Amino acid sequence: MGIFPAEIVDEIIKDSINILINESPLVEINSSPVIIVGDLHGNFNALRHVIVDFLSLKYLESTTCILFLSDYVGRGTCSVEVVILLLLLKMTFPSDVYLLRGNHILNIQI
Repeated sequence: MGIFPAEIVDEIIKDSINILINESPLVEINSSPVIIVGDLHGNFNALRHVIVDFLSLKYLESTTCILFLSDYVGRGTCSVEVVILLLLLKMTFPSDVYLLRGNHILNIQI
C-alpha cells in the first residue's frame, strides 16, 4: 500500500488533469530563479529534498520556478508516489511548476 489512499489519488489525478490539459505544450519561463530537475526515476526522497529547496527559495524569492525534465518513474520503488507528489506540487503552484512529458507514458482512465 502506498502513502496516498486510493480515493485521494483519484481526486488528485482528476483535478490535475484540468490544470495540465489547458497548458501549452511549449513551455516558456519568464522568471528567475529556475530550479531544473531531471531524472527522478521514482526516487521519492530526492523529490522531497528538491521540494524543500524549492519552497525555501520560493519563500525568499517569490518568482522562483521549478522545471522537471521528465523521467519521473522507473528505477525507484516509489514511482507512483513521485508522480502524485509532482501533481500535488503542480496543483499548489500551477504557474510556477512545469512538468515536461518524457518517454514514459502514464495512461489514465477517467
